[in-house]
Amino acid sequence: MCRRFLLADVIVEVAQVEGDVARAVESMFGACPSATGSPTINIEFSSRPLSVPDRLADVSINDVERWHTADGVVTRHASGASGQRRGSGVVVWTPTGLGDTDRAVRLALQYPLVDALSLQGRYPLHAAVLAADGHALLAAGPTGAGKSTFAAAALRSGWLAFGDDLAFLGHGADGEIRVWALPKALNIPTDAMEHIPSDGQRIDDDARNRWRLPAAGRLTPGSAVLAGIVIVDHSGGAAAWMRLGDSPTLLKRFALSLGIGRLSGDLREIFRLSGAMARMPVYEYLHDRDPTQRAAAVDEFLATIGPSLTGSGRPLSDLAEPGIQ
Repeated sequence: MCRRFLLADVIVEVAQVEGDVARAVESMFGACPSATGSPTINIEFSSRPLSVPDRLADVSINDVERWHTADGVVTRHASGASGQRRGSGVVVWTPTGLGDTDRAVRLALQYPLVDALSLQGRYPLHAAVLAADGHALLAAGPTGAGKSTFAAAALRSGWLAFGDDLAFLGHGADGEIRVWALPKALNIPTDAMEHIPSDGQRIDDDARNRWRLPAAGRLTPGSAVLAGIVIVDHSGGAAAWMRLGDSPTLLKRFALSLGIGRLSGDLREIFRLSGAMARMPVYEYLHDRDPTQRAAAVDEFLATIGPSLTGSGRPLSDLAEPGIQ
């Protein structure tokens, strides 16, 4: 039986699969709320390998190649798993004998799905999404910058988390910027956790010594109005942070991050979103070099900036429901 769910308020239907691939799909979308009605995006799994363009990839990052074609995004993972957007849908092929099936399926599927969502006015940002009192804070940064560490610390401080890796942005009915996230399983470094949860699974051959934690009970599906952005990275010493001023550099950075020139969505909408984001409170946050100090430092930072984001006079963490460990 197919599963139909909401992702960024868009109805998605994924075809029935079995075995490790089914578990990988559940890890990626299991926390998404079920939906009724006709799907806007269909995800299908092919029984035959997919063809990829006969040229060098436009983007190669770690173990993923990505091509941008007139018909949409095409991806190939190092395992051979591949995906492509076809019209408003996505087709994926997975070979047998995958190692880390969760990662292979997610990376083959994720980029074509992001491309399909951009056609629905949902634009991606590599960021964790934290929320309280209807306001969202993005913790943005490249792979390894500490987004999941930041999100884990925020959860312990009482914030809600929509996701730890991939955000979606779009305009709401009243013109506000709304934020959603892909509520996939969290990949948390060992040193970012007080203890290893009983339902955690160590990620094999992972250079960052991370554990995969199910999203259910930890992430909160939903959306919120964007109130601020934190650009996360690591420090060579103590934790540090500063507010960044509105600048053309931020506008360019956000436009590139939202997929300008790489997605099939509306170019004008990307510029509108980028301009609005560059005028919001934007902070740079550098994690403490000492892993044992990171959670406390993030908590102090969030308590400091929270009132300026909500206008409530109280930190966002005072307004949030308890996070779940």
